[in-house]
Amino acid sequence: NSTIEAPSSVISLETSDLDATLLSIAVPALFALASDPVASLVDTAFVGKIGPEALAATGIATSVLNLASKIITTPLVSVTTTQVASARGDKELSTASTAALEVG
Repeated sequence: NSTIEAPSSVISLETSDLDATLLSIAVPALFALASDPVASLVDTAFVGKIGPEALAATGIATSVLNLASKIITTPLVSVTTTQVASARGDKELSTASTAALEVG
């Protein structure tokens, strides 16, 4: 039986300044992303009382809003994640923090 252990630099349970910075960005982003579906649900509930035509228009508007949101946020998230991961892997923590804060 041979055991493969990960290097200590790969797995770290310590919270660094970079981790705290990333969490301070990630938590508000999580709430921001969760607020869109909730707002759409509230809009649909209120507009549904007006009539079927208004409800249909709200459905279309919600779909367009969600599509526009994904078109804008997906590239930003991909680029930022790549830059932060690359800088962190190179042990350039100040560069990683700067990359995370520029987009966030």
